[in-house]
Amino acid sequence: MAEEVEKRAKVAWSDDLSHDSEEEREKERVAQLERELAETPIKPIYEPDELVTLVGYIMRITTLYDLRDEDWTDEAKQGIVDWICEPKDLILCIFFKGEKLKAISDIPLAPVFDLTYFSRAPDFVFKADTFHDDIVFGTFVDSVESNMIQMLEFVYAPYFFAINTWPDSVKSEFCSQIHTFLAKLTDMYYKMLGLTVLYIPREGQQLTFEKASADRELVKRLEGVVVYWTHQIKSCLEDQAFVASQKELLCPIRHITKILVTTHSTFIHQFQFLCDEIVQKVDEATSNIEFLQVIRQPCAILECVVDPDEISTHVPEIINLFRFIWQESPYYNTEARITNLFKALSNQIIILCKIYIKLESLFDGQTKKAMLEFSKCIDCCKKYREIYDVMVEAHSEAKPGSWELDTGIEEIEKINKPMFSGARGDQFEAKCEQIEHMFHDALDQVRQVSHTILDVQTPSWYDDVLQFRTVVKDIEVFEGVNHVEEAVVALYSLNNYSKRKNLRRIFKRKTAEVWAMFSDEVQEAKKDMVASRSQGPAELPSFAGRAI
Repeated sequence: MAEEVEKRAKVAWSDDLSHDSEEEREKERVAQLERELAETPIKPIYEPDELVTLVGYIMRITTLYDLRDEDWTDEAKQGIVDWICEPKDLILCIFFKGEKLKAISDIPLAPVFDLTYFSRAPDFVFKADTFHDDIVFGTFVDSVESNMIQMLEFVYAPYFFAINTWPDSVKSEFCSQIHTFLAKLTDMYYKMLGLTVLYIPREGQQLTFEKASADRELVKRLEGVVVYWTHQIKSCLEDQAFVASQKELLCPIRHITKILVTTHSTFIHQFQFLCDEIVQKVDEATSNIEFLQVIRQPCAILECVVDPDEISTHVPEIINLFRFIWQESPYYNTEARITNLFKALSNQIIILCKIYIKLESLFDGQTKKAMLEFSKCIDCCKKYREIYDVMVEAHSEAKPGSWELDTGIEEIEKINKPMFSGARGDQFEAKCEQIEHMFHDALDQVRQVSHTILDVQTPSWYDDVLQFRTVVKDIEVFEGVNHVEEAVVALYSLNNYSKRKNLRRIFKRKTAEVWAMFSDEVQEAKKDMVASRSQGPAELPSFAGRAI
């Protein structure tokens, strides 16, 4: 009997695959959840005091134009808190949107005037003790040149300076071009602001001058920068503001010059001579600033004066301080500089009087109020002149002949009479005086019969007014005009009045008369040419005589 073969149990392949796949999918889901949990950073939990400290650090670091304490709203502070507590947010931007301060964890989509940013590494958690070492921050303004300078100088340039894999010749040429570009870009940017600022290369600042002087390629690059400095300084050495602003830059400059002196650079001697002159000018500028500080507060008080009557109470103190600077300052004691101080004082007094006078009152018909304001300003200028004369007299008694200053004080009440320009200016002036006398005579006649203006029983007033109008019409500047040239000069002298509504029609009519006069003269010239065409000198042939 044949041996029975044990039969295998049938397996449902679909069931088996379904079971295995479901189990594998479950394992995959669990593994995915574990990976996500491992990758998801745990949000930091800060103590309230530490969180307030971190927010305060960011608020104090933020540098925006016209930022005030009251600008920090609860919404802006909450934006900072959200960024600190969310490690996934890499950047925080603080800026003004209109008049409202914003703090968001993103880049603003609309243009802003300036922006302070804070950045961190992914999933980094700040601590109050090490915040200033860990945070990366900066400020962008609306100036493209300024942002470009900062980005190149502080981000890209140090990276290229630290490269060691390039050939020396390639790196030296590339870095030299970077220094040249940054020096010229810095010079151009600050010149647009009215300043002169030296570009200080950061390459080699971290090295001692012994190590830096051993690098010949670095020395060559620094020599190129010094040559550009020399060009800049020569062009603005007389500028006191430039000299004073460079005082804080002398330390890094000395480091670079020390490197070049060690290597016996041929470019350093001329620059050292200019540096010595800069040091002298810095001392002079520092001394001048110290002495000018004594008049800062009195001048600030004078600037806040509203009533011209109060100006005279502050002037003696300011003039005495001017004398103190004149007598004690070793550099600011020149006649030209002290004269400029008095001119500035005179101009400030005039500005205060100008602000005090309200011409709207005069134009609105409040003539008495306007005249009172004018009188106050005139009295103020007179008192200023009297105080100045007394100070001059007292000073001259102590030191005769030492006070010879042009203060720029003029008698405001006495204004020189305007004069007409051109060769016929005297004639126009005489004509204007004649017109003025004729007008006053006609006005006097009207004034004599003014009692009949409202007298309805006396009809002669209309005749008097008609006579006055006739006289005014007779006042004519074109009466003495003999030819086109004189007429054009007369029109030019009256051009300023041509825009007046009442005189516009008259000016157009006179212009038309000048054109007609010009046309008549052209026709007369044409007639003369035609009449003389058949005439010629007797000693010449016919056609030759006509040509002549």
